[in-house]
Amino acid sequence: MGSLLVYLLLQGVLLYDTLGWEVRMPKEIHGLKGSCLVIPCSFSYTSYPPKNPGRVVWYQYVSRGYPLVNDPSYPDDVIEKFRRKTSLYGDPSSRDCSLLIIGLEPSHHGEKLYTWIDPENVGYRTYAFYDVTATILVDASPQLPSINIYGGERTGDTITVVCSVFHTCPYSKPTIILNDIEGSDKIKDESIKDGLWKITLTRTGVVKTESLSIKCSVTHYGGIKVTATEVKSAKCVHHKITIEPELADVTEGVAKSFTCSVYHSCQKEPTITWNYENMQVTKRSKTLSGFNRVTYSDIAFLGAKEDHGKKLICAAKFSGGDVSASVVLRVQQYQKPVKILNESISYFQYEADVIPNITALPRSCVVIPCSFKMKEEYLTRLQVLWVTEKGGYMFHTNPSNILYNFKGHTRLLGNPDEQNCTVEMDNVQTHDNGPFCFRAERENERYSFNNSCVFIIMRASPNKPVMSSLPEDIEPGTDVAVKCSVNHTCSTHPPEITWSVPTARETISHNHMGGGVWETVSAVTFIPTGYEEKDEIVCTANFWGGKTQENTAFLRVRRVQWLRLETLGSTVIAPSLVFILICVLAGVFIYKIRQRQLHPDMQGSRSQSERSVWNRFSSRLSMSDRRAAWTNRGNRSDIRTTGDVTQRPMRHEQRWSTWSRFSRHQSPRTNANLKAENRTNNICMVSGNKPFSKPHMPSPKSEPKSSGYDYEAVYTNMDDLNVYGNV
Repeated sequence: MGSLLVYLLLQGVLLYDTLGWEVRMPKEIHGLKGSCLVIPCSFSYTSYPPKNPGRVVWYQYVSRGYPLVNDPSYPDDVIEKFRRKTSLYGDPSSRDCSLLIIGLEPSHHGEKLYTWIDPENVGYRTYAFYDVTATILVDASPQLPSINIYGGERTGDTITVVCSVFHTCPYSKPTIILNDIEGSDKIKDESIKDGLWKITLTRTGVVKTESLSIKCSVTHYGGIKVTATEVKSAKCVHHKITIEPELADVTEGVAKSFTCSVYHSCQKEPTITWNYENMQVTKRSKTLSGFNRVTYSDIAFLGAKEDHGKKLICAAKFSGGDVSASVVLRVQQYQKPVKILNESISYFQYEADVIPNITALPRSCVVIPCSFKMKEEYLTRLQVLWVTEKGGYMFHTNPSNILYNFKGHTRLLGNPDEQNCTVEMDNVQTHDNGPFCFRAERENERYSFNNSCVFIIMRASPNKPVMSSLPEDIEPGTDVAVKCSVNHTCSTHPPEITWSVPTARETISHNHMGGGVWETVSAVTFIPTGYEEKDEIVCTANFWGGKTQENTAFLRVRRVQWLRLETLGSTVIAPSLVFILICVLAGVFIYKIRQRQLHPDMQGSRSQSERSVWNRFSSRLSMSDRRAAWTNRGNRSDIRTTGDVTQRPMRHEQRWSTWSRFSRHQSPRTNANLKAENRTNNICMVSGNKPFSKPHMPSPKSEPKSSGYDYEAVYTNMDDLNVYGNV
């Protein structure tokens, strides 16, 4: 009992000594190759205090020896892989024994390190420092930073972007840079656990665009850089949309400008459309204040009489939705002014014939018919002029006098000597309405004319072609005639008419309809085949200047689809294959039946075999008396006599047994059939149920046996015998 108490007391003393010291460090810690690493370490003691608490030494854990990793007193004794790369990061006076390693290398991977406080005075019996180690794990590449985004659902909203990354080097913290987002920053670096740190950059800003590509770049100690990207989409915010002027009073054929204003806070311009096509539209934008912007869409609207009472609609499409505005159109007809030109200079008055108004397509041409009446003596050296409302020249015989916007676009088609003043205007612009008035000059004399002014009514879209009617039930292969006509006012460049079907014949004609209007007619003949992919025919008019218009008529052609390639498989090939398959199956079935008739099955074959064997056996019973007849083969006949017995001709059964043997030899045999035949042919049952072995029948071509049997007498039909022997 006393010895036990002594033992327990001793163990208590040792435990007290052991618990008197404690060193804390992580068992494993990660570091980035080429960067730095701080191994956190702390120590405490309650007994056996060190004489020199500021002396902290780090060692490499090995089975024998104490390789130095860091020793401020003996720096040259540090092993090569850690020399000049390690230093104490913590303050030993604060009982901090942390170690800093810079320039981490792959060779450091897996190394176990431990620290010893005052190794000259604190021995291993006091505390086993080498039992507390930290293993270095070297990472080849850094981890990507994480990006978190809060808010910013719409443009103009506040957005918060948080970018964070983990590291193990508080000695030189990573730097974080956020791109494509502006705002105020807040940086935080906090210790997570076991030497792992987290640095976070928080930026608060305002969304300016619908799409943000936020990049977070992190640079670690050693210049190691890594970047992460996150895309943020925001909806565009629109405020209002208006159309000006609100009173939509429009003159027929006269361009009037309307402006659609869209107020928004989007960097990407909205898509603005109008409900009228073939109008001249321009777009512009303006920045107001902050993120507020306005986008304008200007349309040069050309109204027609049929547009009266309709709505002119402007629609804007955003990523966050669509908005629209509209005005009601009030279209008025053009009223000819009482006095067009300010004629301060006296003119000689004559009569002219100019249509008061004519339609034209922007970017196309228009031919203005004009004629006048004057005395013939005044026609010599007469110069034709076309004057604008303000006195400028739309056309002049001297090109230098023509206004800039008409230069190179007008020419005189008529001959003044023939009292023809017809003029052509090419590349007509939207605002070239006029009015334009005809004037003439000869030397110093000037002439004016009554009814000499024309107003050009602009049409946004060309006239639609008109097609003649088609027969309702067209037979394939018959000629079909159809016409397509279209009106225009550009006789020098008439529209080209094309067809969607191949034509056999085509005739083009141009007819003057009066009032400056011309008609172009395309009369074609085409032959429908019944194989057309579409049940329609399209006539397209291509106008000078690039605009097109088309008309469609439906074809009612009797289809022959059952001959088409795509239907041939289902209507001809498939039934033919089925018929051929049925014929093949029927042929195989008939063949099997005929084969069964000519070659009976196994059971039938066996019965025939047994019957033929018995016939042969019964025929042999008298062979011993007729053997001599075999040698006398030349004297055989159909009726033979041996002794007192007259032999009849061979019966049908005997002939059939020979044929049965021949047919059996022609049919394929299996091993089982061969064994069955051998047993049947070689063993036969006679009276008394005693089997006996059948002797082999010699061939008729072989030499006769010495026993003297007349084998020929047994077979009255030698042809059958020869067949059997040959087989």
